[in-house]
Amino acid sequence: ERFGETKDFHSLWTIDRKAWSFAQKIINSIYEQFRKTGKPLKLEELNPKVLTSYTELPKGTKGEKRFISSTLEVSKKIQRNAEGFFGLKDWPEINPKRIKDKAYLVFRKTQKPLHFTQVAGLIDSASRASAKGGEENLFSSTLPQTVHNELIKDSRFVLVGRGIYALKEWGYEEGVVKDVILNILKTAGQPLKKEEILEKTLKQRLVKENTVFLNLSNKKYFLRNSEGFYTIREA
Repeated sequence: ERFGETKDFHSLWTIDRKAWSFAQKIINSIYEQFRKTGKPLKLEELNPKVLTSYTELPKGTKGEKRFISSTLEVSKKIQRNAEGFFGLKDWPEINPKRIKDKAYLVFRKTQKPLHFTQVAGLIDSASRASAKGGEENLFSSTLPQTVHNELIKDSRFVLVGRGIYALKEWGYEEGVVKDVILNILKTAGQPLKKEEILEKTLKQRLVKENTVFLNLSNKKYFLRNSEGFYTIREA
């Protein structure tokens, strides 16, 4: 039996009217869950009650992820992104429109710092992968400089090397190398050897060792005692 398209659902075919009735209950329940949580979720993270509590689930499909996944594809309000997360269609994490949101998803997927030119290339790759039919010909290449400009302005990203960015949520701090060292010493609350400072700084910035040592030699901000420990120069 065919059910026509509505403002909330795509058209579909089913051999069991009861299955479609149940599918709508699943979609509506998960939609409300997304409105409450406000964040994308993996299929297995969805409310277990949604997946298993309905006794009218058609025989042989109870609790099956495939049934739930195909059911959600019927909804116009819920969508799955390239990472496999489900969420509301108008969320930037699910259906990104702006360059900075597309860049954010690239970082989430790769889980590592990237040069802005790499980000631009991966945005284009994701766009081509999600294109339908001949739509890939409609895409223009993402300009690396545009990506660079967006990453600089957005607080979700931190510059950790020459043109290399990472997500702030990964624990990276804002600022130049000097600022990172200052924060390391403030957090430690005691003088530190240069080797300790180097190790901690390189976890925050993709720079050469000499860059760290050069910053440490700046007597305007740092002092080295007779035992080789560094402290912050007090104003």
